[in-house]
Amino acid sequence: MKRFLFLFVIIASLTASVHSDDNFMFNFNFGDLGGGWNFPLKNNNDDGIFLTLFNFGIEDRRTNIGWELCPFTTYSWGGTDATTDGADFSLINFKLYWDVIYLDDFFYFGPFTSINYAFAGENFFWDKYIFTVGLQAGIRANLGKFNYNILSIETGYRLFDGESRYHIGAKIDLVPLFAIFIGFMGAWITSKSDSN
Repeated sequence: MKRFLFLFVIIASLTASVHSDDNFMFNFNFGDLGGGWNFPLKNNNDDGIFLTLFNFGIEDRRTNIGWELCPFTTYSWGGTDATTDGADFSLINFKLYWDVIYLDDFFYFGPFTSINYAFAGENFFWDKYIFTVGLQAGIRANLGKFNYNILSIETGYRLFDGESRYHIGAKIDLVPLFAIFIGFMGAWITSKSDSN
C-alpha cells in the first residue's frame, strides 16, 4: 500500500496541469556530473561520484517553490567497506526545494529535500534509499520560460539506508563540462602545434 501511495503521489505531481501563464518556470538540464562526501567518515560510502541523465521540473515563480525529477542516476561509492550490494543506479530521484534568495534569474539559495529510491544493479533493492535535507546554492541560466541548471552545491543531513550522516556535495551540468573539456583540448592541441 505504501508503494502504491508513493507512486500515486509521484504520478499525480507529474500529471498536474500547469497553465501557460508567467507564474511557472520549467527547469531542465541534460544531466549532471557530481560528487560528495558523507561525514563522519566510517570507511563505508564516505564519498562518491554520480551521473544523472535528463533532469526536469517545475517552479512556481510567485513562491520560488519547485520540484525536480530525474529518471536515472548512477553511482560509484568510495570507502573500503562500501555496502551498495551491487546497487549501481536509482530510478526515482525526486527533489523539492524553495529558493529563498533568487537574484537576477541567475543565482539561487535555499532549503531542499530529496529522495533517491528504486535502486538497481544486479538485483532490485526496494529497501535502499537516500534521503537528504539541507541547503543548496547554485547558478542557472534563464531561457524565457525555462531555467537551465548549470552548477550547484549542497550541504545538510543525509539518511543513507537508515544511517545518519552529514553531507556536502557539488554538481555541474554535462554541457558546460563538455565545453570546458573541448576548450582545454583545443588549447592543448594549439600549444603542441605551436611548439613544433
